[in-house]
Amino acid sequence: MARELQILVLEDSEADFLLLERYLGANMLCCHCRRVDDPEQLRMALGDQSWDLALADCKMPRLRAKDALSLILEVDPDLPVIAVSGTTTEEDAVALLKAGAEDFVHKERLARLIPAMERGLRDAEQRRVWRATERTLSTLLANLPGM
Repeated sequence: MARELQILVLEDSEADFLLLERYLGANMLCCHCRRVDDPEQLRMALGDQSWDLALADCKMPRLRAKDALSLILEVDPDLPVIAVSGTTTEEDAVALLKAGAEDFVHKERLARLIPAMERGLRDAEQRRVWRATERTLSTLLANLPGM
């Protein structure tokens, strides 16, 4: 059996969170979601456990998406973050992608969410393997005679 994915959901609307949680439950094997909607909750969630993926609403009154993205990537640069919104402009979505979000999915087009999540998880694993390989090579090179 596959392990349960730990998904951090940045969402100010309980109704939208429940909709997203239901959608994920109906379309994924196994996941656990935790909702946060302000900077302090986000900091606590990032410190409490490791996450496989973050889904971030772009328009929240107490937590700006760019600030949240910055904090997440500071704590875990390999954590894939997918922006999910129903009201974000194309310009705001592009700005989030440039700031490090893996993808953008409109809430009215959730059929794109699972493929975006799968791609984000796969890319994050490749980044982790790359970083581990770089560390190993650096260690080997540092220990070569004459170096």
